[in-house]
Amino acid sequence: MGGRDSKLEVSNIAAQQELLRLSWRLASNNYGQSENGSDEENKLSMTPTLRPSLSLRARSPSTKTDLENSDLRRFHEEFVDQFLTYCPDLKHSYPIGYLIIAKMIISFISSMVNDKKMDQMLARFARSHAKYDLDQNHFNGFGHALVLTIQKRLGKLATVGLIQIWSKVMQNLVNCMWVAYCKERKRVESSKSRLSSTSTFA
Repeated sequence: MGGRDSKLEVSNIAAQQELLRLSWRLASNNYGQSENGSDEENKLSMTPTLRPSLSLRARSPSTKTDLENSDLRRFHEEFVDQFLTYCPDLKHSYPIGYLIIAKMIISFISSMVNDKKMDQMLARFARSHAKYDLDQNHFNGFGHALVLTIQKRLGKLATVGLIQIWSKVMQNLVNCMWVAYCKERKRVESSKSRLSSTSTFA
């Protein structure tokens, strides 16, 4: 019985991971590729990014970039609307540039749903945010906002069960981000303290 239960649990985890990948592909607008598209197009369609579904071959490089940036902007605006509802105190300090923020979010989620190692990404995030005075409520708001953004983009496909799965994995991601941030803040503050002590006795 124990072996059967263990195999069932592994199967359930794999099924949930695949459900996350498929729903993220839909939420990131990466669907509707031509059935007669090239292998390159089909491979791209398997990679969760915010690309419109127009034929890649039909676009010039500048048009492709404009369309991608436009969709990134829409994703960012939907996320920010939700995020600032949870964290209104960050309204005046939130970065204006949407591309960097949107791409960071996409990278985090894409790595998570594809079960990739995220240590380096978390470390970069912590280094870039250590200068900000954030608390755990900000991180929780970030996670809630992402779940609601994904739910909104999925529409009727966002079942209660699916959103529960997203909420669970997003909470795990947020916890990892919070731990990395606290660790980096502690390191930065320790470095400042040492520098202050050195200058005092110089």
